[in-house]
Amino acid sequence: MCPNTNNLLADFVMKLRLQRYAPSSIKTYKNALAKFLTAFDRYNLAQLKVQQIQHFIYQLQEKHAISAAYQKQILASITKFYLLYYERKIDLSSLYPKRKSKQLPRYLSVLEVKRLMRQCSNQKHLCILQILYGCGLRISEVIALKISDIDSSAMCIHIRAAKGKKDRVVPLPSILLRNLRKYYTSYHPNTQLFEGQKGGRYSVKSIQNELLRQRCTLFFYTDLPGDSPAFTAVQKLSLLGAVAGPDINEYNTKQAKGLASLELKAYRFRPDDPITLGEFSKMVVNGLQIPLSITASHFTDVPRGHPAFKYIETLYDYSTQSEEPFFDFEPSDDFKTALAHPEKHVSGVQAVKILSGLLQQEFSSQFKIDTDLTRGEAALLIHQLL
Repeated sequence: MCPNTNNLLADFVMKLRLQRYAPSSIKTYKNALAKFLTAFDRYNLAQLKVQQIQHFIYQLQEKHAISAAYQKQILASITKFYLLYYERKIDLSSLYPKRKSKQLPRYLSVLEVKRLMRQCSNQKHLCILQILYGCGLRISEVIALKISDIDSSAMCIHIRAAKGKKDRVVPLPSILLRNLRKYYTSYHPNTQLFEGQKGGRYSVKSIQNELLRQRCTLFFYTDLPGDSPAFTAVQKLSLLGAVAGPDINEYNTKQAKGLASLELKAYRFRPDDPITLGEFSKMVVNGLQIPLSITASHFTDVPRGHPAFKYIETLYDYSTQSEEPFFDFEPSDDFKTALAHPEKHVSGVQAVKILSGLLQQEFSSQFKIDTDLTRGEAALLIHQLL
């Protein structure tokens, strides 16, 4: 990125701060605009046409498989940029995604929430969980709470300047108030309700890491108990969306104490099963947060629409750009098509080769590299690189 672009981004951030944009919104605008400015660093931005921006968005879709949400962010940042610097209201409405995703969110059931709280032995994190699930706050709203926001006389919690700079009030359950008093007696926070070790706001990452350290099951796998070697690794990778296709395991919990006549759906991770290339590719790309890179559809057995398409294509693309290619595949006789074999088991040798080549660093594996890698071993291997 050229120095002029860096200066322009810094000035853009300053203007957004003056307009009182939220820090998270400023970060989103800045990152999205940086991609645009980098792509057009040799162009006269004042004379740029909508057709050129259209081609830029199309290339991002084709080569990097950007999401609809990210496409909207980039277009919004471009619109804001032209309004601030050229007083030009550029119309990019035709480039916005027209179809809205209607996917159902992944949420925890009542039983899963109860199990999560029962497993949490840390008083601070128990209160955080109860506020999250009992009061319906966002994680960013929880860490922004101050002691003064807890109104025990009116039995409510004040959420100030939340999303959209709006205030609101939610009820304060009596059981939460009792736990908050226990927490206050033990931790003695100063201003923020939940403070870090050095004071100030507690971080979202600290909450996630502490919950995992406390062995709190965010995703309930019936075949992965809390004392399993791969437990923490799988939980962390599950949060990152890196675990491919868990099985649904329906079982009856009538014999479980206090859960009479209730049935529960839970996941099965299959930690001892060999991991396939498709599963491993998703675990690597999502787990290590590797940016997607898709130039074309190269494999006849992994077409567009295949669950592993964008992950295998990303590994292939990074491999072709490496001095020593690390992604193995089977070329056809005419060299026009190729096979990736997404259902093939990944050996320890292949896993180490992919990870070493992708990260451009050598590392040793604690597992036998001459045998097939299991799903649990793969999770541990990738988790050690996070």
